[in-house]
Amino acid sequence: MKKIISFALLSIAIGITVISSNVNSESRVLAQAENINFTINKNLRSKHPAYYYQQAQKLFAQGNKDQAAFVFYLGQLRYRFLLQTNQSEKGALILFNTLQETVGRPINKYLATKPDNWIRIIDQVLVWEGQNPNSFTDESKFRNQYIQTTQGLHKLRDYIEQNKQKIIKQVNQDK
Repeated sequence: MKKIISFALLSIAIGITVISSNVNSESRVLAQAENINFTINKNLRSKHPAYYYQQAQKLFAQGNKDQAAFVFYLGQLRYRFLLQTNQSEKGALILFNTLQETVGRPINKYLATKPDNWIRIIDQVLVWEGQNPNSFTDESKFRNQYIQTTQGLHKLRDYIEQNKQKIIKQVNQDK
């Protein structure tokens, strides 16, 4: 348990550079990887997915909410994949759930106010992920788990698409 807490604190304490350009929030065009308005430092690809959450939290606090959402969903996808491979360290699921709650909840609340934007960001994550190898967890060695994990994000995207009005109604009720 001490290792988990130490790792969580370390992941929060270590900064990761994300270079970004202006994001056109109104764009509804699915971005190709070379056109995505987010450039992730190549060093991030070889880091534990918890580092993505740390960066997403930092970006969100700075007001870069769309960028935070992109990094969050990319980290979530990679963390879920890591958990599927059974190659993660003891306590990884606890850390994942904690990060989902502390970092993911505010990002998802923000995204729920703009379902079309949420869908656009998920689309960008899927495009980016498909064109940028995961250097932390070997996708080729765990191909079935990788496919299963990316299908989960596709299902979330489809759910949001099919339930936009329900999501907006829920957001308005929660105000």
